[in-house]
Amino acid sequence: MTESAEPRARRTHILADLTPLRTSPDYRRLWFGNTVSWIGQGMTALAVSLQVYDITGSAFSVGLIGFCSLVPLVVFGLYGGAVADTVDRRKLGLFSAAGSFGLSLVLVAATVVGVEQVGLLYAIVALQAVCFALNAPARFSMIARLLPAEQLPAANALTTMTGTTGTLVGPMLGGLIVGWWGYRAAYTVDAVCFTASLYAMWRMPSMLPDRKDGEARKRASVLDGLRFLGTRPNLR
Repeated sequence: MTESAEPRARRTHILADLTPLRTSPDYRRLWFGNTVSWIGQGMTALAVSLQVYDITGSAFSVGLIGFCSLVPLVVFGLYGGAVADTVDRRKLGLFSAAGSFGLSLVLVAATVVGVEQVGLLYAIVALQAVCFALNAPARFSMIARLLPAEQLPAANALTTMTGTTGTLVGPMLGGLIVGWWGYRAAYTVDAVCFTASLYAMWRMPSMLPDRKDGEARKRASVLDGLRFLGTRPNLR
């Protein structure tokens, strides 16, 4: 290996491999839409927490937001992967992204008309978790269809980078926007962010499942997963 090749190889290991973004326009749109919408989700997560505390003055009420999000994630997370195995991934991704976009608009509308109901905020958080639980497996299975196998590790690294960026940048921007312009502005920006994900899903080609045995296959997939968990001694 030449002297110039060695630093180049070292940089390849240090920097993210952007090959999937360069080679696949569909993946590039999907990744960008996911990154932008994840930042928006982080903004809304902080804004909802601040709004619940403003309404109730209770840290316990803020903590219940996590419970409202966790339960749907667990329940629908078990079923989401099975659904993605039996329906058109594009339609599932588009449906769940549209649901998240619609819920962001509900938050905007609530601030416009002056509705300050903690129960409404809890319900929206729970429904957003349902949309995420359905969208994530559809999105991941799309990536496997869009890219060759040798690019999947790089795509997984880019997905991890997206999650980290959204987790760090989203709440930071959310705090700044709420502090300067209020909750309505934060929820509006989140809704705008979701349009990137909607556009990416809209431009995707149809991705029909390999298996077409419907509801029976969905139930079997979930039950197989639960049976597998039951066989693990560290979980019993």
